[in-house]
Formats: sequence, C-alpha cells, structure tokens
Amino acid sequence: MTDLQRLLFAQGFTYVSPTGVYDDATVRGVTQIQRDRGITCDPTGVYGPCTRAALAS
Repeated sequence: MTDLQRLLFAQGFTYVSPTGVYDDATVRGVTQIQRDRGITCDPTGVYGPCTRAALAS
C-alpha cells in the first residue's frame, strides 16, 4: 500500500501520504489518475489491474 501512496505522491498527488492505509486521500488520488488517463476498466477509486498498469508506464 505504501508503494502505491509513494507512487501517487511522486506523480504530484502531494496530499497522499505513505500511511499504509487505503484512506480517503489514496482513493482520491487513484480516482484522479483514472479520470486523467481515461481508465474505465477498474471501478472508480479501486487500484485494479488497469490502474496499476497505467501507473507502471
């Protein structure tokens, strides 16, 4: 979980802290990435395989 949070922070989502908890800020960051990149194959706010792949690239 902290890896995702660090990755979001590095992508400019400075409101995400590496807490290890899938908290509201993490959901907000994931949701924003999904919106920004047009990811629709994962549910909104869920760090699924499509979102994971988009962040890895």
